[in-house]
Amino acid sequence: RLDWQLYAENPVLGPPPRSPIMADPSFLPAQDCPDGQMHLFAHALQGIFHYTSGDGVHFKRQGRVVPHAMRPYLFRHGGQYHLVYEKIRRFHLYLGWLPIRWRSQIELRSSDDLFSWSKPTVLLKPTLDWHRDPRYGESVSNPCLLPTNDGFLLFYSANLVHLDDCGFNEPKYFGLARARELHGPYETLSEPIMAPDQSDPLLNMGCGSLKAMPSDNGFVGMMNS
Repeated sequence: RLDWQLYAENPVLGPPPRSPIMADPSFLPAQDCPDGQMHLFAHALQGIFHYTSGDGVHFKRQGRVVPHAMRPYLFRHGGQYHLVYEKIRRFHLYLGWLPIRWRSQIELRSSDDLFSWSKPTVLLKPTLDWHRDPRYGESVSNPCLLPTNDGFLLFYSANLVHLDDCGFNEPKYFGLARARELHGPYETLSEPIMAPDQSDPLLNMGCGSLKAMPSDNGFVGMMNS
């Protein structure tokens, strides 16, 4: 029952130089960060960038964290900070207007301070038939990684569908993978947990992105229709 209104001074954050876009932000509030500032990660054409803010409105760019990557998800677990994201081929976003087949995988990096990051661990690659499209390529994307009492849940998007009116591709399915340990191995459910439904006006072309969070009686998911 929250009443949301657009902030009058939008936009609060624009893309870095040489990129026309800034997308898919993920952040932790100041009380969850070691320096008392909000830390936000978002992707541009060159990869994933790091920003800090003292008030959630005025941001300072800290630099690029992961090149050739997109759709970050940031969370804290086990005394560390973890960044999980979609890793793509070099310069693919720059060449997105060309008919080049997509290829991506989901990776994880960890940090003690949100500035120095470990080398990547590959969590998930496109291995199932519904991860692939013969025209558009192979895609696992939009990761959302949640710790549970007995392991980890990795929600992700998969496959691609072309939106003619927009001129670009968006994810088609939602999938789920499970692991006992943070770094895997992750076992993927054989079928998607959500797929397009022609009878549903909010979910009739593709599934887009899902972000889930635990609640008192299960989980809450937020997605773009």
